[in-house]
Amino acid sequence: MKPLAFWGRLAAFFFMAFHYANCDGTNDRIDYVRLLVSDTVDTNHIFEDSEIEGAYRITQLTWQSSMFYSNGGGSILPSVPASVYRVAALLLDSLAANESRLDGVLQVLDIKLSAGVASKSLRDIAAGYRELDDNSGAFAIAEQVTNQWSFKQRVWNQYQRLVA
Repeated sequence: MKPLAFWGRLAAFFFMAFHYANCDGTNDRIDYVRLLVSDTVDTNHIFEDSEIEGAYRITQLTWQSSMFYSNGGGSILPSVPASVYRVAALLLDSLAANESRLDGVLQVLDIKLSAGVASKSLRDIAAGYRELDDNSGAFAIAEQVTNQWSFKQRVWNQYQRLVA
């Protein structure tokens, strides 16, 4: 083997090592989602780590414009938590929507399904994950602000919650 080919393969190995992390328990944020979408193999994996992080960011974009007050009071609101079930559902829906990528995954896994059947199955699983997240017992409290004084009190209360 030529020395240049060796270094090229070594560089390719390190390049791929930073884009995919196997479910080894070191990054729960990525590992849990990989487990839910059944993407736990090193070779021929479906989603890159950066795609999973992107799905987290998309899921966290649930933001209402009324939550931000013009005086910057909304800037102390905590970041929106993202459910691993919602992230997994988003990734499954994106896979189901892209037929060419779905065909590639079906060929890699040696599954004899049509893209339409697989797409419907993935969407059903995603809907199940969303329903599971909706019925998981988590809830949110919405504080109502009716005037300038109640807004100031709400900002002060939020600040106290964050620093406590």
